[in-house]
Amino acid sequence: MKAKKLSAILLAFCLGTGGIAGCGTGDEVKTTEQEAESSTSQEDGQVTQKTEKEENKEEAPKEEKETSSIPAENGKAIIYSPNENADGYNKQEMDFEEVSPGMIIGQMVGDGTLPDSVVVQNFEEVDNEGEPALRLDLSSGFGEYVQSMGTAGEDMTMGSLVNTFLDTYGASSIEILVDGEAFSTGHSEYSGFLSRYE
Repeated sequence: MKAKKLSAILLAFCLGTGGIAGCGTGDEVKTTEQEAESSTSQEDGQVTQKTEKEENKEEAPKEEKETSSIPAENGKAIIYSPNENADGYNKQEMDFEEVSPGMIIGQMVGDGTLPDSVVVQNFEEVDNEGEPALRLDLSSGFGEYVQSMGTAGEDMTMGSLVNTFLDTYGASSIEILVDGEAFSTGHSEYSGFLSRYE
């Protein structure tokens, strides 16, 4: 009796809310519920996958492989740039909470000493005949830029770069690489360590 009463109530409800087409058998209702649960669990799985991917992105290494164990002197960067006559350098001391090679190159791009195609690929402290030295590996944009210059422009650009890194990191010499290798221009070969430009 209860089953007949329940069926009658269900039928009346369906007719009242839009007709028999909206009502289905119990099996159809179960199938719909299972599809909804399946869809929900798939969405949950996608959310989990997205979260894991986002976490992996955060852990992925950056393009710039900067060694953070090389502290700058007192959080200061000393940025050199060619003067207007290209016969000397402008020197600007800047305070930063954290100094990084990428930030230094960014400053040099900002003041027009380097083009924005220059990217730090690696930076590390090395030993040069018992003295602390630096090794800076830049992208091919740096090599192309320096090769396009005349002798004076090349000298001023290299001097600005070398003096900036030596003064900022308190080192006596630096090796500048392009794509991991020594490079040359029509005027000079840059293999080995460079000291301050005067």
